This record gives sequence, structure tokens and C-alpha cells, in this order.
Amino acid sequence: MIANTSSQNMGGLTALGIALKADIADFLSLNGSCKITYASGKSALSVYFTRGTALVSTQLADGNMYGIELKFRSPKDRPALLEAITPYINKEVIAIGTDANGEVKVYGSPDCPLKLTYAPTPKGVPADYNGVEFSANGLDFAPGRFLVTT
Repeated sequence: MIANTSSQNMGGLTALGIALKADIADFLSLNGSCKITYASGKSALSVYFTRGTALVSTQLADGNMYGIELKFRSPKDRPALLEAITPYINKEVIAIGTDANGEVKVYGSPDCPLKLTYAPTPKGVPADYNGVEFSANGLDFAPGRFLVTT
């Protein structure tokens, strides 16, 4: 039996990590869950983003594949931000998102990684928002997997 949660929270991402495909030593996926083992000395980069701007959308694409699109914005085009995230740009990555209900999901996999890109904040955003919009896109066999940590 699945119990109904008493949470009044609709969700939304509160934390986000990005890992390079090359930094993952092992990725076990079964029944909508996965376990990640990183190569020695490697881990996911914790990414700062403007609250309320991290969105994940998944939809059934061709055949059994799901199109995954993750977008998030970071304020200011700061050298520290760009220095930290530049090694991940245009690379094969896996995204790890924690929602406001505490659930952690993994988007992409070593077999079906996402590609991370970025651009200056798009038009239509308030003029005082000087930032960067990041996007990670790809196709995967799952719309996201729950992360198992044990």
C-alpha cells in the first residue's frame, strides 16, 4: 500500500548536482532507481541556482526513449561560477536533483548522458537580472531514476 504524504509542498528543485560521465565508475539501474559510484576523488559539482528557476521536463519521445530537459539560472556572470562549471559545458553529464519533498532523482545515465550548455539570460527576463541560463538535454530510457544511497 502506498501511503499518502501529508506534505503540502508541490515540489520543485531545491538542490542540483552535475557529474561528468567520465567521473562515474559504476552506475546500477533497476526498477526506476539507481546507485552511482564515482571514480576515486570524483563527485558531482553542487550547482548554485536562483530559487524557482530549476525546472525538469520529461516526455516520451521516439520509441521507448524519454526526452529530458533540465533548465536552471544562476545570477551574475561571475568568474567563479564560470570557472567551476566550464569543465562541464558541452560535455556528457548526469544531473542529480533534490526536490522540495526531499526526493533525489538522477537524470541521464552513462549510457544516455545529457549535454550541458549555457547562454546569457534570455530576452523577456527582467532587465536587472544579469545571469546565465543553463540547459541539460538528452534522451534516456527512463524519465528520471530515484537515487539509492545505501
